[in-house]
Amino acid sequence: DAIPYNAAIMSRAGVLVSLNSDSDELTRRLNIEAAKVMKYGDVTEEEAIKMVTLNPAKQLGIDARVGSIDVGKDADVVIWSGHPLSTVSRVETTFIDGEIVFDRQQDLARRPQLEAERKQLEQAEPNRAPAQGTPPARPRAPRTPDDMDDHWDGGNHQ
Repeated sequence: DAIPYNAAIMSRAGVLVSLNSDSDELTRRLNIEAAKVMKYGDVTEEEAIKMVTLNPAKQLGIDARVGSIDVGKDADVVIWSGHPLSTVSRVETTFIDGEIVFDRQQDLARRPQLEAERKQLEQAEPNRAPAQGTPPARPRAPRTPDDMDDHWDGGNHQ
């Protein structure tokens, strides 16, 4: 995976670098991507953190409101259980515009209630099978001689 190296190379060349993803899963862990840039690309901790905070805000032209903690800016802040670039740190509290939108302790306290509600809903629809595993793969369409795209697989491009 060359991404940590690429981000560091571009940063050293004077490019304003931000780390992002179109994957919901990876977006939740951009702090770890920043840590990889720090470890493998030899950038400072401050620069790595900026790659997921201030730099994207600058690129989007919204850095007057977000991207760093400053008087007059939106109060969008995440409180971590440890260092934000650590793989073992968890989000404890998230504020958006100064309002708590996530609190880990409240979330943990609500889980038994949510589990009971889930079970109740499952019992209300006994004929509905619970979702499990991965759906079966789509069968590949047969290739034809006039198929010019070597990566075609029935409409899903690889």
